[in-house]
Amino acid sequence: MKKNNWPLIILVGLISAGVALLFAPKSGKELRKDIQDKANKTKDSVKTSADNLKNDFKEAYFEAEQEVEIELAHLDERQRELRETISSIEQELNH
Repeated sequence: MKKNNWPLIILVGLISAGVALLFAPKSGKELRKDIQDKANKTKDSVKTSADNLKNDFKEAYFEAEQEVEIELAHLDERQRELRETISSIEQELNH
């Protein structure tokens, strides 16, 4: 599962956007529009990152579930083999 650093990405993006907006000579209306656009982009980025994180978690859970099922099947097979061995030993001891 890949690691997501979306909180750091968002923080850096917000700081960069804030610095860029503060140093750009714009009117109040243009500045508010830019801030709104940056906020919308950040919101979209957060949603995308959250969706990716959720999908990564689902994928990891599914993979772990499959591994557990495989191990349970191996344990069942080993238990069957042990029962057969015990039964065979008991039969030999009884004869």
